[in-house]
Amino acid sequence: MCRLLALTAAAPFAIPDHLRLFADVARTSREYQGHGWGCAWYEADAWHTYHSILPIWEDDLSVFGEARILMAHARSAFRDEGIAVENNMPFLASPLAFIFNGELRGVRIAEKGRTG
Repeated sequence: MCRLLALTAAAPFAIPDHLRLFADVARTSREYQGHGWGCAWYEADAWHTYHSILPIWEDDLSVFGEARILMAHARSAFRDEGIAVENNMPFLASPLAFIFNGELRGVRIAEKGRTG
């Protein structure tokens, strides 16, 4: 199962501080969560995203600035399938950013798409 992080604060916080802690949790988890990762933060009235195929603990987290809203996703691919950067959350559907975990059993969607 993937790892998720969501933070909000009244004052801006340093994104790298929280991503480093999140990376440590993902790296030391019993289940492998190194099939890539992504984050979204809200700054200057807009969502910004970053996605990588690297495990979060191998990426340079120092490049991120500050935000008051942050969400992150460390991926554990289902059966090691669909390992591609475009399958890494967060996803944007303006004006929303979202992350989710797991699968919906018994749900059929009649649209073409890909699995993650």
